[in-house]
Amino acid sequence: MTPDEILRLLEEHVPFNRLLGLKGEWVEVGRAVLTLPVRQDFVGDPRRPALHGGVLSTLIDTAGGLAAWSALAPGESVSTVDLRVDYLEPAGLGAPLRAEAELVRKGNRVCHVRVAVTQDGLLVADIFGDRQFERWRDGEDELHLLLDSFDQAKARIPNLGALLASRLRRYPVDRLQLMIACRSADWPESLEVELRDIFDGEVGVYELLPLQRADVRVLAEQAGIDGQAFLDEVERSGELVRGVLHRCAIA
Repeated sequence: MTPDEILRLLEEHVPFNRLLGLKGEWVEVGRAVLTLPVRQDFVGDPRRPALHGGVLSTLIDTAGGLAAWSALAPGESVSTVDLRVDYLEPAGLGAPLRAEAELVRKGNRVCHVRVAVTQDGLLVADIFGDRQFERWRDGEDELHLLLDSFDQAKARIPNLGALLASRLRRYPVDRLQLMIACRSADWPESLEVELRDIFDGEVGVYELLPLQRADVRVLAEQAGIDGQAFLDEVERSGELVRGVLHRCAIA
């Protein structure tokens, strides 16, 4: 079937898709993009209002199935056996939802697909399927992971701490070395509690205080470097020595 024929089948010949109003943007082998114009009757929480999570999971399921199906050989079929969704932001009444699906791996019996849903460019849900994480999870190596600017990410995704904690519980943390950098004022205490539980209390939290010129000079001399010469070189290069109060969690 041609891509146009596949999209026509999706939109016109699947009654449930037709009921929802699903639209195919494009499809190729192992990849697909679907859109869904939102309607008032998709609302699951009228107080905000926010769309029902089932609407997003249906869009994800359909887009992921299409990406997998596009890579099958003639005579093969596909059905969903497991669907895991992380809701990062509520989707609301406004711009259409857009799902981008990519086939990560095709085995003899199972396909792994990664799907991301956006609305107005904001990521509202995703299915975690990063290849590097999967290789680490299924292997025996140790992973060193640095999450920098956590405060900036948290400003866009308010429940980021809870999301991270739930994600970490799925992985072999005995082989994970994690460092998180975040401004002290924005550090989520609830995440610290979760991390101590996940890593059996083996979590260190440190505040990095602003460095004065005198501090830089002392540290340089302790490293066997002429402190004043180091500061002079920094000034000549036009770089600024700045210290920002940050909190780091190391697990």
